[in-house]
Amino acid sequence: NGVAVVLRINTGSQPVTSFTINLPKTVQNSIAVKGLVSTEVLVPWNLAISFDAAAMQAINRQAASDLEIILTPGTGNSLSSSSAQKAIGSRPALTLCLQGADGLEVQSFGAGSITVSMPYALGADDKAENVQAVLVDEKGRVVWLLDSVYYAEEQVLRFAASNAGTYGVGYKQTSTSFTDTAGHWANGDINYVASRGLLVGTANNTFSPDMAMTRGMFVTAIGRLANADVSGYKQSSFTDVKSGAYYLPYIEWASANKIIHGVGNGRFVPD
Repeated sequence: NGVAVVLRINTGSQPVTSFTINLPKTVQNSIAVKGLVSTEVLVPWNLAISFDAAAMQAINRQAASDLEIILTPGTGNSLSSSSAQKAIGSRPALTLCLQGADGLEVQSFGAGSITVSMPYALGADDKAENVQAVLVDEKGRVVWLLDSVYYAEEQVLRFAASNAGTYGVGYKQTSTSFTDTAGHWANGDINYVASRGLLVGTANNTFSPDMAMTRGMFVTAIGRLANADVSGYKQSSFTDVKSGAYYLPYIEWASANKIIHGVGNGRFVPD
């Protein structure tokens, strides 16, 4: 489905504190003009970062000169942010920096994104559904990436990112224990979405796994998965969506973005 460039870095047995890939402006131009599907960087310990075509084009537009892609591995405990240390702990972290010869950094990938695969072996008490990627922003705050997925068989955490920065393998212990999901065929998936806050229980300790999903639940779940900012949606444009309902801002967000519509006559039938 297209041409990709893969940059393999081999350090042998030498210990390293960072990896630097030089991308001269002529190479950037060539990648952008030819529209390569992806540009992937593979480094030791099975770390992989793949830039899609849109990301490389955005980087090329912002970089006025030659560019260095700098990857600095570490752990959460090696970061200065106490929030990052708590969320990541001794698990792997990675700082991705794109720096031009003029000293300016490229932060945003525009409409593009990168896909990161970080190796991680579960600890003795770890549960796969609680492993999530985190972004540590410039102020040291932790942002949980809800669409990250841990693959237990491959022992790798995969996630997408839209900008450079520091990322890590976080662990969010779910505080909800459902009494009606043990032995259910969807138990693992229920724990997965609950730990990410995509769906919550129907009561303190129950999930009601066989209950039908409503339109209000559905829109709320995809809004949370998209990490949508719904703070500006306070008024309902549908007559049957009551003020104060948990799904009101998500319904308005989904409607404004043409994801889902009402059923006519000003109604949405959220339930």
